[in-house]
Amino acid sequence: MLSIIVAHDRNRVIGCHGKLPWSIPQDLKRLKAVTMGKTIIMGRSTFESIGAALTGRRNIVISKDHTLSIENVEVVHEIDQLIDQFVHSDEECFVFGGQLIFEKFLPYVQKIYLTYIDYSFRGDRFFPVMEELEWVLVKKENGEDVNIPFEYTFLTFERRINNV
Repeated sequence: MLSIIVAHDRNRVIGCHGKLPWSIPQDLKRLKAVTMGKTIIMGRSTFESIGAALTGRRNIVISKDHTLSIENVEVVHEIDQLIDQFVHSDEECFVFGGQLIFEKFLPYVQKIYLTYIDYSFRGDRFFPVMEELEWVLVKKENGEDVNIPFEYTFLTFERRINNV
């Protein structure tokens, strides 16, 4: 099963100049808890912004560069190969970003773990628009951190209609 894990602001901003425009420790803890022991898929730019393979997870990086080799990472060149491998799998596999990767995988995803940030940041990368009628909210949890100057919410959506 393909899932997405993402954080975005009011305007669906997910990044700015290769970095997250915010720092939310609780979001990172949630990301780790949800994805630990699972497969994560990301684009090369997202991987480079992280800087290393995430431990305890199978890391897959999508790149057009057929010479790319990264320690502790599987490099894949065809998105369709991953969709075929995971769309009907019992294993939950997480699409991790960035913008183009989210756009390509969204039609095949069954679940979205979203950290919604109730603030507007400057950004140059965005999460695609979700068709509201296709998704149902199954879990909502307010983030709590007195050191964060904005509100954020952990939301989990499941696809209403299986279009795969």
